Amino acid sequence: MKRLIFLFLLLPLGFGLECLDIDTKEIGSASINYSVFGLIDLNFNDYTFENFSYTFRGVPQISLGKYDTDGMLSTDGYGNTILFFHQDEITENLDWHFNSSIQINLENKKIANNVEFPYTGVFPDNIKSYTEFSKTANEDLQIKILTNNLLAGVNDYLSAIAIISEFVAYYIEYNLDYFSTSSATASEIFDVKKGVCDEFSTLSISMFRSVGIPARYVSGYVYTNIGDYGCTNFEPHSWIEVYVPGHGWISLDPTYKEFFWINSAHVPLYKNHDMLDISSIYLQRRGSEENEFLNKNSYSFDIELTDYELSDSNLNISTSALSESAQDSYVLIEVLLTNPTNEWILDTLISTPIKTIDLVNSNPSIPVVVPPMQTIKKYFIFKMPNLGCESACYTDAKFKFSLGGGKSATKNIRIDSELESTTNLENLLITAQEDERIISPDLLVSNIRFNKIKFIEQKPVISFSIKNIGNSMIDVKLTMKYENVVLTENIEDLLINEQRDYEKEIELPNQKGIVNMSLAFKFENTTLTHNTYFIVLKEPEYNINVSTLKDFDYKIVLDTLDNSINGLVTTYINNEEVESQAIKKSTTVDLHEDQFIEGNNNIQFVLDYSQGENYYFKTINMNYEFSLNIFDRISRLIESVINIFKLLLSI
Repeated sequence: MKRLIFLFLLLPLGFGLECLDIDTKEIGSASINYSVFGLIDLNFNDYTFENFSYTFRGVPQISLGKYDTDGMLSTDGYGNTILFFHQDEITENLDWHFNSSIQINLENKKIANNVEFPYTGVFPDNIKSYTEFSKTANEDLQIKILTNNLLAGVNDYLSAIAIISEFVAYYIEYNLDYFSTSSATASEIFDVKKGVCDEFSTLSISMFRSVGIPARYVSGYVYTNIGDYGCTNFEPHSWIEVYVPGHGWISLDPTYKEFFWINSAHVPLYKNHDMLDISSIYLQRRGSEENEFLNKNSYSFDIELTDYELSDSNLNISTSALSESAQDSYVLIEVLLTNPTNEWILDTLISTPIKTIDLVNSNPSIPVVVPPMQTIKKYFIFKMPNLGCESACYTDAKFKFSLGGGKSATKNIRIDSELESTTNLENLLITAQEDERIISPDLLVSNIRFNKIKFIEQKPVISFSIKNIGNSMIDVKLTMKYENVVLTENIEDLLINEQRDYEKEIELPNQKGIVNMSLAFKFENTTLTHNTYFIVLKEPEYNINVSTLKDFDYKIVLDTLDNSINGLVTTYINNEEVESQAIKKSTTVDLHEDQFIEGNNNIQFVLDYSQGENYYFKTINMNYEFSLNIFDRISRLIESVINIFKLLLSI
């Protein structure tokens, strides 16, 4: 991973393990000696340090056995194990270390259940944030549309993961010219199509999140078997993890084209939302001041592979050739992968022909998802070379097919110059096609509501949310009907897992009372219908009389013979609500003198009620002149002083 800044010390040591001929993809388990150490210059010329605390990211994110450190292990907000140090009365520079012998076993994955895609369940709270776009793994419309096109018709979660990871692995050209300290966004990577491991990881995360699959960035080290250092040749690297409901996180390395299964020489040091938080960094605190710049020497790593075992896949593999092998012709090889277990098995299938033979229909490394107790078929079409013989001749071509999790099968094919080719590439491509996908459009409509339920003059505002829970991008035609009004809206290009929130102001109808509304959402050959309503109020057709019983009591009488009255009368004095009670044909409202102010007061009775199918609204305004005698004035003054005193005591 190119953004780790440190002094990298790798010294050839004397040990018995021979590492130069290791095929790193076949490392099923690894024993590794891991050491990191550093020195911090506290710049005593400018500061006096009574105490100093600092943390360091750089601890392997696996189950640790025995370790030695002069710090303490802690956990950060992402769940990463980090080093924590604290020292008092500091008089000299600080040096520190962490040493551990670790065992990494990244076996090929077995999953109990393969959930539907797109996933409509609820992710755990600590997982949800990994579906949100971030600064580098940003949201981009081009990326979202491409991802939707790739996954159109995919109906299971693991296949969706496989398709995205394979696409990124071959979409980006690995190019060290794009090795820089900048942090490219997914949008920039999508346009440039070049980069190193960080670019592979960032684009992958953005694509996964665009369809609601949680993904996170992993940074650390990987054994490369490149160069002269042998067993100590670990280099900075990044890869990703995606979350599978009911199972947990699984690893993918699109840079190395290791799908689902990644070799055990990957040492994860930090896991987070995107590449901005690198795996190895100091976070310091001096007294009460945070992020204080200090002169600090670079930290160093010493990582050594001390032992390993080869992987062993749970899948069984076999091959057969389904066409002849004339020169200048095409040969179709069928690879059978059998899962003898009761769980889904995820792996990587790698085809390795000789260099003069071209693979026509597939990428050399592909992810495979094999259901429980089933056999799947994968097809590879190769172009046979021209042997260039003046007379009859032949040669043997060896094809090897390997699983990332171990096991392989070979197929030897004789290429004969005297055979006449009868194969047709178009027919072979038809045979090699994957099963036809089934498009299953679906839509979730939720939160249908009006800004309020009752209206007099204000126009109603209806709102709702729609989410594409099908496996393809859709266009939705919305038709809203109420009274004699018909409104239509076109909602275009609703992407997989995309939710849009809709809001629209509509006209008040002439109809009074309950107004029923139907909403029809039409997409593909499906129509979803939802019904709702709002109420348009009207003034009563009869008189309403208000009389004063005594100073602060009022009687409201509805001049109607219909006793089926259901609703409220709410009383406001000077625009402040003071009373709300059920309304009847005759209602008494009891008010109190302490609800009034001296001088003129506005009293407002708001009647909101129904009779049968009729809904009424009426506002009655009255004025009341209120004056206080000398005793009332003194009483209110004393009460105000007491309230102020209580307030001061509570502060």
